[in-house]
Amino acid sequence: FFCMGGAYSIDKACRQEGISWWPQESPTKAECEAARETLIRAGNRVDYVLTHTCPQIFIQLMGYTASHHDQLLTGFFNWIWYEVGFEHWYFGHWHTDRDLHSKMTAMYENVTAIG
Repeated sequence: FFCMGGAYSIDKACRQEGISWWPQESPTKAECEAARETLIRAGNRVDYVLTHTCPQIFIQLMGYTASHHDQLLTGFFNWIWYEVGFEHWYFGHWHTDRDLHSKMTAMYENVTAIG
């Protein structure tokens, strides 16, 4: 499994820092690079990818515009989509239950068995 949380909160103005919103909510460039290096050491192959948000291309496919605040993260996820082999990718940030591709599923209320 490759797991990576984080995404920009568009509603953070309505939240309280340290209680319902944290400045560290999005991975840093260094964290993305460390994750990339880990994937490369693993031969760019994992069984499953579990993330909070998804690659930019799937944000657009759902009819949304990727936040410029998430460009680093969603761009890194684009790299994973094109360069890393995996069975399936699940994510939940967009609050929808939707199969977007045979290997990409948005999860919100649904539960699925893996493997």
